[in-house]
Amino acid sequence: MAVYAIFFFFHEFIQQAVNVLSLEPGWLGSIGRKVIQETKKS
Repeated sequence: MAVYAIFFFFHEFIQQAVNVLSLEPGWLGSIGRKVIQETKKS
C-alpha cells in the first residue's frame, strides 16, 4: 500500500514537472511537449 502511495505521489509530481517544462521556451519546452504527446498516446 505504501508503495502505491509513493508511486502515485511521484506520478503526480512528474506530471506537474512536465507541465511546467512544456511552458519553457526553447529545447526544454520541446522536450516537455514531446513527453506530453507520448503520454497522451498511450
